[in-house]
Amino acid sequence: MANTKITSRVIADDAILTANIADDQITSALIADDVALGGNPTTSTQTAGNNTTRIATTAFVSTAVANIVNSAPATLDTLGEIATALNNDAALNTTLTNSIAAKLPLAGGTMTGTIAGFTSTGIDDNADATAITIDSSERVNIGKTSAVSGHPIEIQANASGQGLGIYGRSSDDFSFLGFYENGANTEKVSLRSDGGALAIKTSGTEALRIDSSGNVGIGTSSPDAILEVDGSASTDGILITNPLSGSFYNAKLEFKRDGTSGGAKIQTERDSAGGVGLSFNYTASNTAEVNGTYSEAMRIDESGNVGIGTTSPDSALHIKDSGDTVLVLEGGASDANCRINFQNSGGTFRGMLSYDTDDNNLQFNVNDAERMRIDSSGNLIIGHTSTSVSGLNALAFRPASGALMSRNTTSSANHIIFQNPNGAVGSIATSGSATAFNTSSDYRLKENIVTDWDATSLLKQLKPSKFNFKADADTTLQGFLAHEVSSIVPQAVTGEKDAIYTAEEAVDDIDAVEGQPKYQSIDQSKLVPLLVKTIQEQQTIIEDLKARIETLEG
Repeated sequence: MANTKITSRVIADDAILTANIADDQITSALIADDVALGGNPTTSTQTAGNNTTRIATTAFVSTAVANIVNSAPATLDTLGEIATALNNDAALNTTLTNSIAAKLPLAGGTMTGTIAGFTSTGIDDNADATAITIDSSERVNIGKTSAVSGHPIEIQANASGQGLGIYGRSSDDFSFLGFYENGANTEKVSLRSDGGALAIKTSGTEALRIDSSGNVGIGTSSPDAILEVDGSASTDGILITNPLSGSFYNAKLEFKRDGTSGGAKIQTERDSAGGVGLSFNYTASNTAEVNGTYSEAMRIDESGNVGIGTTSPDSALHIKDSGDTVLVLEGGASDANCRINFQNSGGTFRGMLSYDTDDNNLQFNVNDAERMRIDSSGNLIIGHTSTSVSGLNALAFRPASGALMSRNTTSSANHIIFQNPNGAVGSIATSGSATAFNTSSDYRLKENIVTDWDATSLLKQLKPSKFNFKADADTTLQGFLAHEVSSIVPQAVTGEKDAIYTAEEAVDDIDAVEGQPKYQSIDQSKLVPLLVKTIQEQQTIIEDLKARIETLEG
């Protein structure tokens, strides 16, 4: 049979199957180069990655294309879309090479340009959250994705105990955080860690330090206590302010021993007129709450007056207690003196009250000299330092042996002068060898003077008696009963018969009580004028009788 061309019209569709053709019976040598297969011829699908000249079925091609696309998004799953995304750059390899060459290598390098127009959505720290974000306002957020307070840098820890760590140099552990003036290399504030201590500097000068022991120093780099403040000027100090208004808003400094035990506080006190004082308060028990009820111990009011035990001091120092008020001065040694000095506004010493704890005497100095003392025996000495006052202008009251009063002259001199609103009314004076007990008697003080009066009749009314005092039964005396004399010579008697102390009189007399007898007393010297006048009258009678006798005898 001659070679005849078999067309698709001659062979029905699907008439020749692979089962009808032996394997490898139809080779490429038996098929024309331009054989066209019509209809729906099929063949076996080659394995993925087959790189031979076998026929590639549609299934093989679809799988190959799918492997190339590899789940690419719909907008990048064609070559045209990819070309568009790469700016249709035919020299993309060169473009990328040149671009990468201008980047900072991962190993590090030097950046010579300026980063401009940079917007970041975050830097991944290989964890499940964004580590660092730089937003469009150039704010850096670490551990968070957006700024909350608007600060240039904000850091948020994601676990307890985390924060900002600044490590020092290996040579000396020195680390530094500085704050500088805008546009200048001028340090304004710095925070420095140096050898276990933390220092804060302002304008280049250290202002505060916390040393390795936890002591805080302000103005000193070597604090000796938990808090030490060292000012550099006479006006430096610590200021505590409460900005709130109202009488109960006070600035205070509070002390406590522990969280629940008693404490103390110093706080300001505002009065209704706006004046401010200072009070010192304490708790009476170690178990009292620190913020509980305080008892005020001392106050300095708005006038500078100091009150101890009182909230309204009336003078520079006002001390009050609930019972007896006691002020204690304690010497620092067995022979130390305790004293209170008095001086004028210029600081000049003027007086002193001093107790000698060694010799046990109390001294009173006036005008820079000792004027009086009470010695260890209880003797009160005025004008001298011992009871040996003879020949001196001095006075010694000696409880054991009586009072001594001395003048430094043998001429007539007063020891005691008695006065009342009318002036001097009496005195006790001495001369070279005697003592005079004087009462005022100058004629210039008197009027209605009468010398012709009957003294004898008055004298005859007196009833001199013999008696003894109940307190001294063994001693018999001669004298008068005061109430019997009061009607005859009234000026000689003080008091009234059978009088007793009233409540008002008992208050005025420290030795009396209400209902106690108020005894009469008598000044027998007031009877002397009566006696003298009676003697004169008797002398007149005697002389008259004598004249009569002489006449009769003559």
